[in-house]
Amino acid sequence: MKPEPLNLDIQLKVNLTYKWGNEYDFINFKKGYEKGFSEAQKVILKIVKQRIKSACEFYLRYKDNPKLLISEHKKYYDDVVGNFFRSFNSKTLEEYYDIDKYNEWLFKLAFKAMLEGENQ
Repeated sequence: MKPEPLNLDIQLKVNLTYKWGNEYDFINFKKGYEKGFSEAQKVILKIVKQRIKSACEFYLRYKDNPKLLISEHKKYYDDVVGNFFRSFNSKTLEEYYDIDKYNEWLFKLAFKAMLEGENQ
């Protein structure tokens, strides 16, 4: 999985069908459902861990490096250049870009899914 901002939209389809003709069949169905639900929880947990890891890698890869971000993710060019670019007449990266504000923005971008949850 390539590094990318956190996305917690997970769609999991579980297909549990069972025919029953008496109460014992229903008990077996319930046990199967509980096992299926437990397996679904494991799958969801694995997906969430992978996505959090990807978001961390995304943040760490582009932290302090706006040029790399906009070279690999063109869709963020306007955000970065429009908000954090300072001057072409600078000698250091910090003079070209407002790195502290950029890093704060990048963190919010990487973990937007978690930060939006606080407001709900």
